[in-house]
Amino acid sequence: MDQDHFRLNSADVFLQSNGKKYGSEDASLKLSGAKAISGGDATGTYEGTVYDYVAGSTRMSAQIAIYNGGEYVRFTQSFPTGVKGCNVSYLEDVLSSFPSFHIAHTNTTSNLGYLNMYGDMVGFAYVIGDIKTGDGRI
Repeated sequence: MDQDHFRLNSADVFLQSNGKKYGSEDASLKLSGAKAISGGDATGTYEGTVYDYVAGSTRMSAQIAIYNGGEYVRFTQSFPTGVKGCNVSYLEDVLSSFPSFHIAHTNTTSNLGYLNMYGDMVGFAYVIGDIKTGDGRI
């Protein structure tokens, strides 16, 4: 799949830390660096980028790995210094958001899907679905 097959536009990347929400849209979440990566693992070969963010005294590392020339993409987050004061008041809210996309309304025939793992432990529960194009965010 080539890069022009579909396009996803970034929405707000954010992190809740020390009782505050830091986001890319208001520039309170600072991008401190980015570096290209490549490698391979049990699922195939990949190329991608690691983005390092700073939210106050908290660091977040976010990674995009594109496998097998575009067959699928893996997004990961890690918090090298841990996260303090990250309690959210609304149970449906999340600690952090990466990636976050604006989906433009188009008549595309691209088949985009997702796998979202969640719960007390990774893989405890999951949702698999199609990304419908329309006006909104995912």
